[in-house]
Amino acid sequence: MQVKKFEAPTMQEALKVIKRELGPEAIILSTKHIKSGFGLMSKASVEVTAAIAEKDLKKKQAAEKNLPQEVKEKIWNSKATKQAEIYNDYFEKQLRKAGKDTVELGSKARKPAQQQPRTSPSASPAPEARPRPQAQATEQRAQAQTRSQAPSTSRERRYIDIGDDDSVSNTPAYARAPDKVKSLEADIEQLKSMVVELASGTATRENTRDEVEQELSDGLVKAMQDLVTAGVEKKLARQLVRNAAFELDPSQSDDEALIQEKVAEQLLSEIQVADLLSGVGASAGKSSSSVVALVGPTGVGKTTTIAKIASLAILEKKLRVGLINLDSYKVAAADQLATYAKIMNVPFRSVDSKEELNQAIYDFSSLDLVLIDTTGRSQKDQESLLQLRHILAGIEGARNVLMISATTKDSDINEVVGRFKIFRPIGLVFSKLDETSVYGCIYNAQKRCGLPMLYFTVGQRVPEDIEKASAERVVDLVLDL
Repeated sequence: MQVKKFEAPTMQEALKVIKRELGPEAIILSTKHIKSGFGLMSKASVEVTAAIAEKDLKKKQAAEKNLPQEVKEKIWNSKATKQAEIYNDYFEKQLRKAGKDTVELGSKARKPAQQQPRTSPSASPAPEARPRPQAQATEQRAQAQTRSQAPSTSRERRYIDIGDDDSVSNTPAYARAPDKVKSLEADIEQLKSMVVELASGTATRENTRDEVEQELSDGLVKAMQDLVTAGVEKKLARQLVRNAAFELDPSQSDDEALIQEKVAEQLLSEIQVADLLSGVGASAGKSSSSVVALVGPTGVGKTTTIAKIASLAILEKKLRVGLINLDSYKVAAADQLATYAKIMNVPFRSVDSKEELNQAIYDFSSLDLVLIDTTGRSQKDQESLLQLRHILAGIEGARNVLMISATTKDSDINEVVGRFKIFRPIGLVFSKLDETSVYGCIYNAQKRCGLPMLYFTVGQRVPEDIEKASAERVVDLVLDL
């Protein structure tokens, strides 16, 4: 399987390039919206990661090998289903020329689709074996109607189409027009907030100085203001600076380098971290797996993170891992996780109910670790959160991990932590650290809920863009060391 990244101004243009280079059977693994510049001069683009099986890519390359460029362009501009049909027909003709009826594609034997067996010119089929044209046409119409009414197969969903309804199955939900409008509105609101913050920044600093100038030196006040600017909650920043001040002599209260060192020591002493995989697979002869479910709001990157954690468990801990998809709402979520499972050569199940989930966990009981990708739920949708908790509550010994995006507003993170308490999470995973420059929210969230940090994710690559949480890393981010 080949995995490749494409960048284009719009999703439609990216899909067009993917269809031209990889073919209509490529699978979209992930998408990422990118902005360069600021304000009215900023430019938006989209980065799409796609994968294609080696056999499908070779089939496409073989079909296009001897074609003129204008014919290739015509094929690339046709619908994905038509493009796939052309490649399949060419492949089947090559098989017939070689005198073969079947061929191994990967590990499965595939027969030429909808082809009538041919006979030599001297041997004619019996009259009764020839369907009459009218009867044959009627049968073909009936078959076409049956296909249109039947649910789409996984192969049909994999085709990348541009400008028709089939493209919806392979295009992430946030790449469609209504969500683009919502994204634009969110960007506008964020810009408004930035303007307000910049306009009131001087007044905020002056007010802060008034509150603490009687007890703190100028150097300590500046250290507190730097923490607030980094996103640390004001009362937490004040407490950190006060604790640091106890370690300083009066003559050192304006030494900025020494103050920063003492503040860093306070942060290091307060931040909690843990190893999610510690002890997993250590008990030989155990009768059940260690089960971990990743829960959190929509769009935080749970599916990709599940694959990253699985990779770490396999590569670093040599664990036997199984993946389960419990996300029946996100478009192509099962396909994406199934692709990761295939690449890592681990068992995979997609389930829709509590009974199916329990059965899948029972089937994976011989493995060391089972990771569950759950449906993203808004913290405001209390009913959906209770439904998901009901499903996960039936798993004996399961551990739930709360995942939060570092790009989320601090007030929203506070609400997420409060609403997802019903899952009794054992730790936190913070995603999208590469998409923000303010990291105080990480410290704030950990202080509010008292849960240890487990992992940080810093991009889309699997398994490179994940790191185990450490207190030193948080200090480095918050203090910009």
